[in-house]
Amino acid sequence: MRRELIAWELRKLWSLPMFPVFLLLCLVFNVLLITGSRYNNDYVRYVSEVTERVGGQMGADFDTSLAELPQSEYRDTLIAQTAGATDIYEDYDTSQISDLYVEIYHLTGAAAAAIEQKCDKLQDSVGTLAAQDASLSLSAAGMTKPLMESLFYTACRAVILEGMLLAVLMALYSCGCEKLSRTEHIVYSTRTGRNVQYAKAAASALSALISYLVLAAATITVFVLLWKPGAVWDASMSSQFNYYIAIIYKLPFITWAPFTMRGYLAATLALSTAVLLIFHGLGFASGLLTGDAYKGFL
Repeated sequence: MRRELIAWELRKLWSLPMFPVFLLLCLVFNVLLITGSRYNNDYVRYVSEVTERVGGQMGADFDTSLAELPQSEYRDTLIAQTAGATDIYEDYDTSQISDLYVEIYHLTGAAAAAIEQKCDKLQDSVGTLAAQDASLSLSAAGMTKPLMESLFYTACRAVILEGMLLAVLMALYSCGCEKLSRTEHIVYSTRTGRNVQYAKAAASALSALISYLVLAAATITVFVLLWKPGAVWDASMSSQFNYYIAIIYKLPFITWAPFTMRGYLAATLALSTAVLLIFHGLGFASGLLTGDAYKGFL
């Protein structure tokens, strides 16, 4: 009986045109975002081809193999960006990060101690990255930062925010649709009664999750078609070409565990799925407490 109720609630959700239309509009918006953040993708494709031919780890052997490739403007640019590269994590001390944040934000007391403790723990991760020569990963060379920003800061952020909004909307509509259609007295007076809300919660959560995965898959497909990262997917996220800016200071992108670009994307989507389900739960609870989908959204 519970499965039949969930299936019925799923049909009610997806019989509403606004959800498929919302998904389509989100995808169109994401395409525009990715297109707007893309440039010099031909160089990214060239670096990917070089990685497949001579490998993706910089060093003396890489420099020699790269110099033997046919002369081109992209090859000369890549040589200039990678010649004599060294492992930046070999002698890297994470205390300089904590010192920087303490100085920038004028931290004292418990706040300063917390950031110092966090950076001390990060030193072990730096040792692991140094042992794997993670900073010598070629990634997309000089286009690594724009590529990562297009995927993680532009595309992923948009997908996550859209998924959260969709989860809340589905939760609110599912728990409040009987009142909107004026069938609540009929539905709640049945044998199942208000226990139907369990089926509504399951159906709306499942719909939100599937919608999010479809939207994420479609957006990433667009990203791949436009940027064509190829072999860059297997590059380390902690390549010396990947960094972030703290105020005006350039800091290496140090992860707590070694990640490839592909693995980091999977971890991001997995964690955001948990966030999406939390927002769905909050939306559903809000709808039940207010008894009104519109008030629950506000």
